[in-house]
Amino acid sequence: MSDYKDVWKKFDTVYCLNQASRPDRWAHAESEFSRVQLANVKRFLSLPAATPMQSFCLSQYALLKTFLSTKAMTLLALEDDVVFRELDILPKALAELPADWDILYLGANITDGVFGIKENPPVRHSEHLYRVRRAWTSHAIAYTREAAQRIVTVYDPNTCGMYDNFLSENMLSKMNAYLVNPMVAFQRPGISDLWGGRATDYTGAFEKSNQIMSI
Repeated sequence: MSDYKDVWKKFDTVYCLNQASRPDRWAHAESEFSRVQLANVKRFLSLPAATPMQSFCLSQYALLKTFLSTKAMTLLALEDDVVFRELDILPKALAELPADWDILYLGANITDGVFGIKENPPVRHSEHLYRVRRAWTSHAIAYTREAAQRIVTVYDPNTCGMYDNFLSENMLSKMNAYLVNPMVAFQRPGISDLWGGRATDYTGAFEKSNQIMSI
């Protein structure tokens, strides 16, 4: 599949989280979006805070609130290190997505090394979708309007901790949340501002997650 334009029509609005101080990461993201013909992505500047983690949590919350201030019904929320692969899978997964879906992960960490996964393993829903009740990372998540409203009603970025942890531990089991199989969104290895300038590479976690869904 060489033409990806129609793949993205499922999502009314697309935001990509980026720090104003990291135009280099935004340039990488723009190049990736161009490569996969993902147009009209809105740059969402992260909110300043005392720590990178606080900034991340406040920004995720603000991103959802901004989406809810529009009339859009679906949101694709991305982070500036997202990398897309195997996009031929995405239209197949979207065709299998039930009408009452809440959240769709285009990629996530569902390895059994993460707390809660063994007790809440992913379950195959269809050929290209798994139902998830635990999943980590927030680099490529789609939300319905109803899902975003439910999340902002209960998530306090100042007290509820890391956003993706909160989703996994408090929301996914109560919602219709799915993960594309095999995943189509990954994170580019690099220096993470969130983790204090530490080099991060989640490739192994994503590879293992795909293996779990192939069993």
